[in-house]
Amino acid sequence: MQEIEISPGDDTRWHEFHSIQPSLPKPAIQVELTPIQQSALIKVWNSLVVAQGGDGLDGFASKETLYNRLSILERFGVTKDNRILCVGCGEGREVMYLRSQGYSYTNGVTIGIGNVQFAKWAWDLDLIVEDMHFMTSVKSAEYNALQVYQTLEHSWAPFLALIEWNRVLSMGGVLVVEIPAADLQETQQSKKGWHHQLYLSQEQLCYLFIKAGFEVLFREGTMHVEDYKGPITVVGKKIEEI
Repeated sequence: MQEIEISPGDDTRWHEFHSIQPSLPKPAIQVELTPIQQSALIKVWNSLVVAQGGDGLDGFASKETLYNRLSILERFGVTKDNRILCVGCGEGREVMYLRSQGYSYTNGVTIGIGNVQFAKWAWDLDLIVEDMHFMTSVKSAEYNALQVYQTLEHSWAPFLALIEWNRVLSMGGVLVVEIPAADLQETQQSKKGWHHQLYLSQEQLCYLFIKAGFEVLFREGTMHVEDYKGPITVVGKKIEEI
């Protein structure tokens, strides 16, 4: 089995990676997967790739989660002829789900090489390999909607990220951002808070939206565990260039 050598520190090789086909057995994978199928698929992938020193996967978003995310886009007027960009899309399953539902003009951005490898192997999907703060290969006003789930908390400069998302959105475009409730990171409900660079309240996230040229259309969630009903979600509409 051929090993693909690639390093995030090598920008040229990294940005060329989307054109490389991993030399791995090609599976017959459908977008709709049961939890058992998801677990089995991840084990197969990790057994093939991690042994070579590559990146493994933790898990997939559930079918219910993907459906709920699509419902938010539709609620705020996103249509099937719109261009959608999934920022921080992981292994690309949310991109494939939207395409399977008729949203053909959907692409995804990720920075994880393991995710890019898996997307090519499993879906034959070429994800965009970019930093969410500087998506240099994405044209200004290229997309009508951006969905950014469980990603902004990894940002080292959230305001800079939102300015970049403003740039790639057309005027009136929809931005959906979901982040974990901050206090939840320190409870038994979540063991993944250690790698999150950023904790924001709902009010702080809304303020970032406004300063970055968005009108807040919807918001829900809280940073306090005792009131926890789910993650913090804010939806905005681009109303000015920044």
